[in-house]
Amino acid sequence: MFAILALYMRRRQQKTQVTAPPVEELKKGRGCLKRSCSAGCGCLAFFGIGGLIFMSLTARTRLVTLKDIPEHIKIDVPLYDIENVTKRKTLKRPAPGSIARRIQEQFPPLKTFFNRGTPDELPDDTSRYLFEWSDVIAKPEFVASYYHDRLMDAGYRLEQRWTEDNRTIIFSDQDGYTRGWIKITAISAGHTKISMTLDIAS
Repeated sequence: MFAILALYMRRRQQKTQVTAPPVEELKKGRGCLKRSCSAGCGCLAFFGIGGLIFMSLTARTRLVTLKDIPEHIKIDVPLYDIENVTKRKTLKRPAPGSIARRIQEQFPPLKTFFNRGTPDELPDDTSRYLFEWSDVIAKPEFVASYYHDRLMDAGYRLEQRWTEDNRTIIFSDQDGYTRGWIKITAISAGHTKISMTLDIAS
């Protein structure tokens, strides 16, 4: 009788016993979860960095180097010693209506971030050019006199003449399509640096 009762109790304990999952299985499950989270974060970081690179290449306003001075500038604007221009650059901006421009319009902080350090006041129909002569063998007074005379001969209006105290010439055409700034400074005796900025509306 006691033997039968003991057998019954053992069987009941076996039926109600809860089997704990093996420790190794728990470790494997946690490892898979960690790998999944790491892979997901890696994908997000990859696409985030890729998006920033795309924006920096297509959405950023930046200066790009020109191989040559555009012909319409050569014809319309007097340029001193044109063969020895050392820097020729233009301001490149995202085209109106482009994806990059629309993103900037929807998210102004991105526009500020990608355009920092570059002018943002230009209308869409205006192009900016920058030219530099790093070492002209002439005195600043001579170069300034050249520009004063040639600009007026070409029909430009002198808004500001070059002087010893204010070494920048400011000029514009009669219709307001072109405006320019010419900074003329001495770098040594008989040597001069010229920096010209042109805003030209299309």
